[in-house]
Amino acid sequence: MGETVFAHNLRFYREKAGFTQQEFSQMLNITRQAYSNYENFVREPNLTTLASIAVFLHVSLDTLIFDSTHHTKKESVMEIERKYLIKELPENLDSYRKLKIEQGYLCTEPVVRVRRQNETCYLTYKSKGLMVREEYNLPLTCEAYEHLKEKVDGILISKTRYLLPLSNDLTIELDVFDAPYQGLYLAEVEFASEDEANSFVPPEWFGEDVTYSSAYHNSTLSQK
Repeated sequence: MGETVFAHNLRFYREKAGFTQQEFSQMLNITRQAYSNYENFVREPNLTTLASIAVFLHVSLDTLIFDSTHHTKKESVMEIERKYLIKELPENLDSYRKLKIEQGYLCTEPVVRVRRQNETCYLTYKSKGLMVREEYNLPLTCEAYEHLKEKVDGILISKTRYLLPLSNDLTIELDVFDAPYQGLYLAEVEFASEDEANSFVPPEWFGEDVTYSSAYHNSTLSQK
C-alpha cells in the first residue's frame, strides 16, 4: 500500500464526509489512537478495516489507496509525544516493521524540514514546543526532495526507525541513528492527548526521559 497516498486520502475523504477522528474511529469500532495511526503513516489497517473505511466514506479501494489527486492540501496536526534515550536495543529488532529515513533542515527556527522516508518524500513545518507542537506536512516528489536537500542548513540526519507496538494502540518509534550519531538510540511515543502523554508509564527498558530537552530534537542534532 502507498502509505502516504493512503494516509492523505483517508484524511481527505473523512473530512469531506464530515466525520471527526473520534466519530470515525467509533464507526470502525477501534480507538481514536489506532485510527490516528492510519492518518499519521504509523500503521496500516487490516483488510477488513480497510473495506469498512471504503464503505463508510463511499469511495473505492483503488481511489483510497492509489489516487494522489488531493495531495496539494496542507496537512496539519498537533504532535504530542514523549521522547526517551535508549541504552540497549531490544532483541529481535529486525522482526519489526522499519523505515529508512533521511532528513535535513532548511531552517531550525522555526523548523522547516525535508524528509525521505523509504520512497516517500515530504516537507514539514513544526512550531516551537517540546512535548506538544503543531506540525504541517506537505507531500513532495522525490525529485523535489533531492533538489531541496542540497540546500539544507547543517548535516543530513540518517536513521532507521523501527515501529514497535505497545498496549492501548500506542506505537514506539525507535530511531537508530547512522554516523555521525552512530550509537544514539531515541524512542518516541505519540499520543492523542496531553493527558494521555502525562499519564504514560514507559517500559522498563526505556532510559532517561528527554521530552523536555531540545538537545535531542533532530533539528538540534543537525547543527552539531
